[in-house]
Amino acid sequence: HFNNYILRDLIRQFYIYIRFQSKKVNEWVKLINEKIGDNFRLILDLFPEFSEIIGEKPELQFLTIMEEKKRFFLTLKTFIGLFSTETTPLVFIIKNIHLADTDLVELFDEIFIKDKNSYLWTFCEYQRESFDKLNEIILNLKKKKDHIDIIKLQTIKIDYIQKLIEEKFW
Repeated sequence: HFNNYILRDLIRQFYIYIRFQSKKVNEWVKLINEKIGDNFRLILDLFPEFSEIIGEKPELQFLTIMEEKKRFFLTLKTFIGLFSTETTPLVFIIKNIHLADTDLVELFDEIFIKDKNSYLWTFCEYQRESFDKLNEIILNLKKKKDHIDIIKLQTIKIDYIQKLIEEKFW
């Protein structure tokens, strides 16, 4: 019941990243299997093409809705954590964040706010007329993290983000 479009796009980016690192594919497969194991089935359910790289995973034990949500959050958080390290910082650009449903906002809170990973950055874009709805979300997030800033831009431009990343990491 999560916004599958946003999550599928996210998973697709990881798929492309791993797929085009042909020399490291086996390393990624080993790492994913060690850290996530059979829970990778949750990722395969969103993006079945990943089975070409990772292989099939067995069906998972049925849990309550709340337990399923926790398992999914933990799996996705672990998966993202594999890619956001000192040597490979990770940047997400999320457009139209104001369209996120409650579950997706909760997922973002779990992964991007509660997590202490300083190699994971998120840039969100929203429409100005939607700021009132988004403002409540931002205020709640700012209570949890002190480094959430609002930067008013016309549109997110890759050159600007690249400059911010370079200043932070290099």
